[in-house]
Amino acid sequence: MEVDHADYAEIQCTIRSLVIRSQLDWTDDFRRQDTDKLATMFRAARKAHPILRRFVNNWATAAIARQYMQNKRKHAYKQGYIKKRSNATDWTHQRREDEDDSMGGAAGLGLGAGAGVGARARAAAV
Repeated sequence: MEVDHADYAEIQCTIRSLVIRSQLDWTDDFRRQDTDKLATMFRAARKAHPILRRFVNNWATAAIARQYMQNKRKHAYKQGYIKKRSNATDWTHQRREDEDDSMGGAAGLGLGAGAGVGARARAAAV
């Protein structure tokens, strides 16, 4: 950003209060936030600080909000206010119900359809 330290601190303070007023869930990852709440926060931030209009797709506002939420979450973990989410509850690591291991071998490990073909061909030749 092309602002001095005092202006940046004021923008940070505004975005922090907007995260709270927008009722974003700081205990959850920024990527999983409600888009309507984010849009409200972005509009309010641009209105309060017109310099934020310069940044395409609100990337500067998002970066400050993301960092604030991440710091708040890390502090809460360390203090024991909240517990870390286990991988079992993380949707990125869960299997879909329609997935199966019918491909088997290297292809079943996500290495692609052609992976391991040479080993199977050698085993068939023996």
